Amino acid sequence: GPTARADHAIAYETNKGNLVLFGGSDEQTGLRGDTWTYGFNVAPALALDTSCPQSGPAQVTWSCATPGGTVALGYSPRSGLFRIPSGQPCAGTWLGLNPDGAMLLGFGRSNAQGSGSVNGNLSGGVCGGYIQLLDATTCATSEAIRVD
Repeated sequence: GPTARADHAIAYETNKGNLVLFGGSDEQTGLRGDTWTYGFNVAPALALDTSCPQSGPAQVTWSCATPGGTVALGYSPRSGLFRIPSGQPCAGTWLGLNPDGAMLLGFGRSNAQGSGSVNGNLSGGVCGGYIQLLDATTCATSEAIRVD
């Protein structure tokens, strides 16, 4: 972090929820022209309500995603590690899904509080697999959760 200082400026970025500190002076070098951003990244939380081991209705709910942003839901029959390849949105992000059999289930839109849900039907074949959420704005991920 920055050194202790005086005569600095601080502003709040409403679109990102960050505090931004600029400049000031300190005892080490005097005048400073540096910029520091303070924020906290909360990983999105994901919950699944389903009727495994039978097929049937399922609801996926999430919170702590970007307000009004898009999320992607991925599935894999097994947990593992998969890195989104270059040239793709969120390239370099690690997912907790095994790349063998991994697939995109679909997209959802978060509400103004960063929460949302999607309803659908699952086949019995997905039971025991894993679902994970990716915030398409921040590239933050939820934990991969087991479909039970």
